[in-house]
Amino acid sequence: MAKRKPEKTYKGVLATPSPMMSGQSPEELPPEERLEHDKILARKMDALLDHWQIDFSHPEKWKLLAFLLAWRHVPGFAISNKPGRKADRENLKEDLILFREIEFRRGAMSRSRKAEQLANNHPLFKGGTPGTLRDRYYRLKDEQSAEGKRMRAIIAEALAWKESKK
Repeated sequence: MAKRKPEKTYKGVLATPSPMMSGQSPEELPPEERLEHDKILARKMDALLDHWQIDFSHPEKWKLLAFLLAWRHVPGFAISNKPGRKADRENLKEDLILFREIEFRRGAMSRSRKAEQLANNHPLFKGGTPGTLRDRYYRLKDEQSAEGKRMRAIIAEALAWKESKK
């Protein structure tokens, strides 16, 4: 199986290694080299905050950055792998779009007809089976299903995050 490409690839200053400072730790460097090292480090830290779209004025920006990096790179922070369809971020996005399109699309069509239109016309679902899309929608709508609970948790988390930004 092919390895999945990471969601956020690092570019620019974050993709280039720092120059070796004569193999010494920063504390052991002469003052002029230490100053250069600190400038490079500050540019990279600013670029990292920018990469993760963290507001520079946020009082807990470093805690937020640590969490995002851990979530991305530390297996213990990852969502556990359970049997069945993988709940990766792309599937979550698809689920939310599928639910929105079938639940809130205008018109007096049945949900089966809406799923058929999605399978035929929507670039994300084109070529899919209408029955599978419809069944997936009903699992998302069901508050007792794992998919429904996951979707509601994600929506609640997003709303809480949005409220915290106000």
